[in-house]
Amino acid sequence: MPTDQAFIYRTMNIGPETTPGTEVSPTKKLASLSFSPTPNPTVNTFAPSGYALDTVAATNGEQTDFSLTGLGVYDEIPYFWASLLKNTTPTTPGGTLPRLWTFDYSSTSANTQKTYSYEIGDTARAQCGAGLVITQGNVAVSFRQGMQLSGNAIGTKLLDMKTAYLQITGGSPTTGTWSFTLGAQVASGLSKTITSSALQTALEALSNVGAGQVAVTGGPLGTTPLTIKWIGTYLNTAVPAISVADTFDVGDATVYYTYPVTTTPALIPITGQSFNYYTATSYAGLSGAAKHTRLFNYGLQIGNRAAPIYPMNTDYNGTYAATIENKPNTQVTFSVGADDVGMGFLQNLRQNDTIFLRARADGAASSIESGYAYYHQIDQAVKLTKVSEIKSGEGGIAQIDYTGVLVHDATWGKGLSVSVQNKLASL
Repeated sequence: MPTDQAFIYRTMNIGPETTPGTEVSPTKKLASLSFSPTPNPTVNTFAPSGYALDTVAATNGEQTDFSLTGLGVYDEIPYFWASLLKNTTPTTPGGTLPRLWTFDYSSTSANTQKTYSYEIGDTARAQCGAGLVITQGNVAVSFRQGMQLSGNAIGTKLLDMKTAYLQITGGSPTTGTWSFTLGAQVASGLSKTITSSALQTALEALSNVGAGQVAVTGGPLGTTPLTIKWIGTYLNTAVPAISVADTFDVGDATVYYTYPVTTTPALIPITGQSFNYYTATSYAGLSGAAKHTRLFNYGLQIGNRAAPIYPMNTDYNGTYAATIENKPNTQVTFSVGADDVGMGFLQNLRQNDTIFLRARADGAASSIESGYAYYHQIDQAVKLTKVSEIKSGEGGIAQIDYTGVLVHDATWGKGLSVSVQNKLASL
């Protein structure tokens, strides 16, 4: 009988990669962002003359497409911006706990996006891959809905059951050994503190494995999980069933299929009621600008950030080799009361003015530590391109909506900057 997997318990872990596309252990479990994967193979079919139906099909490459949804959370949103805009390292603005993340998108030089290894499933079955990068990100903010995140990402092709993790649970044994069974073959008499190299040697000695078919990292067992990756011919063929058994006095040797030791940043939401908006005719003017009193909805969309490249090289195992930056598609939207301030933006549109817009959310005073609070700020230079009809909006107020695009401002030297102050020391 098959082992049924409850969908609601399938989780996704990610691991920030040092080298894009080079897989690392996915040790971060995000609780405010959800990635839903769809395998996307490229299959070509052909029917020769004389046949009504196709006679051949060829799978020529594959990637994984992800849809992204979530809510803005101060200590997790850097994972979103680092992959959508550019990787950065936080600074310490003062005190002990605060960290300031600044994502300055450059319109004149390369922006290196952060990539992630990923793992999706539960302890009994999981899929994995690497090179995940956000290609489109959408931010939508309103008073009632708060900060909503959505978008798309891509990753290398989804591999099923290619990683297993070994850990001792339930205590620290002082006596006994354990065994690893792969299909009908057994590696026995294994130490309770076995190292990665020793376990790899034991597995390669099995007749259904052999040299070059497995890579073991981590450990020693009992200290850090051992990570088993099936490579070589097993990379594209089914891995035989795995089981473990032990003779420990206490504790148990246990096999998992998602990384068993993950961390989740603090979940402090960026709420709709914490936002204020400012506009000015120059970036410098934002610091002294008055808050808007009748701005109701705000949205930022950035798409077409990166695309996969597929060189013909078997080393890439039928998936993409890397991603490369593209010219992004951008859109900024906001809704305002059709009063003297709101209608003033129509004149900005007609004159092709650059307006500078700040969307800032502030947490409670001293919410990080004394004198330091959480905040999230998006600064942008915008050219307005569209305007809606004057319509009935929030509560029946006369409202008008504007749409624009991000632009480079020569004086500021950029067109977009996102700042996040939180307690996240690193990705």
